[in-house]
Amino acid sequence: MWTYFIATLLSVIITWFAVKLHNDNMKANYNKNVISSVFAVMSCLPLLIVMAVRKGVGTDYWSYRIWFSSSNRDDLEIGFKTLNNILNIIFGDPQSIYIVCAIIICGLYFYMIYKESISPIYSVLLFVISKDYFIAMNGMRQYVAGAIAMMAFPYFKKRDWKKSLLIIFIAFLFHKSVVILVALYILMDIDIHPAWAVGVFAGLVLFSNTIKRVIFPIMNKIGFYSKYLSTTSHYNNSQGEFNWHAILIFMCFFILITYEYKKVKANQSLKLVYSAVLISLFIASIGSILPLNAHRLTWYMNSVLVLYIPEVTRSLSDKRLRMIVDIMIIFAFTITTLIDILNGNQNVIPYQSIWS
Repeated sequence: MWTYFIATLLSVIITWFAVKLHNDNMKANYNKNVISSVFAVMSCLPLLIVMAVRKGVGTDYWSYRIWFSSSNRDDLEIGFKTLNNILNIIFGDPQSIYIVCAIIICGLYFYMIYKESISPIYSVLLFVISKDYFIAMNGMRQYVAGAIAMMAFPYFKKRDWKKSLLIIFIAFLFHKSVVILVALYILMDIDIHPAWAVGVFAGLVLFSNTIKRVIFPIMNKIGFYSKYLSTTSHYNNSQGEFNWHAILIFMCFFILITYEYKKVKANQSLKLVYSAVLISLFIASIGSILPLNAHRLTWYMNSVLVLYIPEVTRSLSDKRLRMIVDIMIIFAFTITTLIDILNGNQNVIPYQSIWS
């Protein structure tokens, strides 16, 4: 754990310097702007290096080594297969895929943090404590797609559907599930009152077993889902199984954004967060109906929180309340992520590098 703690601390400290130098540049000269950019790049390096040089770290680590040598599998997207083949030809070393993916994921996350977040320091911290950083060592393909798709968020806010869809299409080449972000784009144009949303979520939770009995036979006939339904006891009992952790986390953000609901219509960043939270709650609420891996769709919504939660809390007019909310968010994320990691869910401890 100390490796992650030190890397996070270094990234946060260097980010602070980058932000300070950038702010000073508003009343200084070009040279300081160059220096601030150098610090911005440097702030990414501690977390990037730790992710890049890991060995045996991450639930699917060994799967990616196997795929590196047999990347013509039908279940790999064309973009990832092409990247694998290029790296195989140039380097021939499986470690290269971890290094390049770490550069893409951490590089694009930090780029978008500096571009979109009103508090880069807060967002860098959220990147780690929200578990995004650790999950990226497991769902590497999906996080490459998610990191690319993050670049569409500014165009989501501008309602530029052409550029948004183009970026999502590029991300789609690395993981098909990124199409969920099309729903996020559309939902931003739909006015869903919080009261209606609560009613839908409550109905999904209360009547999940009934819905499951109706939809189960249909899903069982769809080839893509049948492998989950036939091999998992999750679908062979009448009890709903929910990801209560995800429901509680996203419900807290739902309450927070609802508290400032009047500002949502006037602020595209808040509207993006509100829509992302609604989709996440919907997915978490039907956790006993969809295949087990369906909860991974919420990972794309986490990146929205990383970028724009600082703006949500900044919208709180009461400074004391804002400070309390920020402390609660940091505390809650840190505790839940620590519990998850210590339970071995992401297989990121003990950390080992290629030099270990």
